[in-house]
Amino acid sequence: MKVSMIRRSSRKPRIGVAGLGRTGWQFHCKTIGGHQDWQLVAVADPAEERCKEAEQVHGCKSFRCFEEMLKQADLDAVTIATPTHLHRQHALAAIRCGLHLMLEKPMAPSLADARAIRTGGEPFVPAEQTLEVMRIMEWCRKESRRITQTPLA
Repeated sequence: MKVSMIRRSSRKPRIGVAGLGRTGWQFHCKTIGGHQDWQLVAVADPAEERCKEAEQVHGCKSFRCFEEMLKQADLDAVTIATPTHLHRQHALAAIRCGLHLMLEKPMAPSLADARAIRTGGEPFVPAEQTLEVMRIMEWCRKESRRITQTPLA
């Protein structure tokens, strides 16, 4: 498999989303698919009907198997929104492919799994982010600014 690096260029980063449950579908696909600077090019989920819907709505390729998405889609990064017990397996597979990744919270079900994810990419160290989606929602950012700008009595 090729090692993909996001370089400064006119090409939009090509992103895949693994896991089309509530958060993967309603947040990640919608956000990435609608962002002017990113390109949603592939999704992976065992649910055939959700994969077909992603193809229709976002015009991306769909895969029923995460590993097949990694092999066949030309990705720069992957968002992992699969069940937590699969995060280690999926994150390490993505890292081995040289992909940057975003992990939905929690990062892993155990400290050992989290450590394996953090050290599993050597010598390639991907940009990795564990995300709490509410932090980047506009209403949450506005409320955070309001709270931090309000003087304490």
